[in-house]
Amino acid sequence: MRSNNTLKLDRYILGASVITLLFFTWIYVTYIFQIEWTIAGVIHELLMIPMILVAPILLFLSIRQVKKSGFNASNTASLIISCLITIVITSLFVAEFLLH
Repeated sequence: MRSNNTLKLDRYILGASVITLLFFTWIYVTYIFQIEWTIAGVIHELLMIPMILVAPILLFLSIRQVKKSGFNASNTASLIISCLITIVITSLFVAEFLLH
């Protein structure tokens, strides 16, 4: 039986993963549709570096939770989301800075 703290941590990691996914989706949408609102630019600048840094941390925490408490819906979802975000960020970094 899993403890209540483990269930809370699973939910927190899933919530943080979803928020990170929504942030990067918002960045992509504003780039594609060329939305140049001032508030969107401020939010981008304030949150871009922390979100880039938190993505691999969430991946590590998701992997640790899967090892610790096994596969369940929230652990699997957070692992998939975190892995997807980290892969996309890493591939964009490699494409932008190392291939040019």
